[in-house]
Amino acid sequence: THYDFGHGFESVLRTLKNDLGNDIHHIWALSKDFGSSGFRVGTLYTQNMRLLASVANLNIFSCVAHPMQMMLAEIFFDDNFIYPYLHEARTKIRCSYELCTKKLDDMVIPYVPAKAGIFVYADFSSLLPEQTPEGEARFAKLVLDSGRLIMTPGQAQHDRKPGM
Repeated sequence: THYDFGHGFESVLRTLKNDLGNDIHHIWALSKDFGSSGFRVGTLYTQNMRLLASVANLNIFSCVAHPMQMMLAEIFFDDNFIYPYLHEARTKIRCSYELCTKKLDDMVIPYVPAKAGIFVYADFSSLLPEQTPEGEARFAKLVLDSGRLIMTPGQAQHDRKPGM
């Protein structure tokens, strides 16, 4: 449970006392906690034997190279590095979130307040040139080109409303 940043987020693994059954799976990757999406290292933790059997041979196509495994083991076992690093990362994420949501509030753009994570789910539909997926794509391109801000359009999230 993490209370340092004003919330009581608790992992589902702890909440369910590690009794996940067949329907709950934990997926984690370096890309979010460590800002290292290029490393392409992640984990799947599940108690669903059918799921495990279906993904068992996938590592043939995407195994983590031995040097990368060695480097990550060094990082993960270095408590003097890992705890301060994660604390600083959480602090910066919190600061970025607060800046982003303040700007959204200033612009009267509705959003879903986050409980955890690094994403903000906002409704930009009022700013679209037209209420279509094409209008959403044009808006996302404009924001990228002029503000250098990457947005994931709602259509990519299977949202029915353009601009989400």
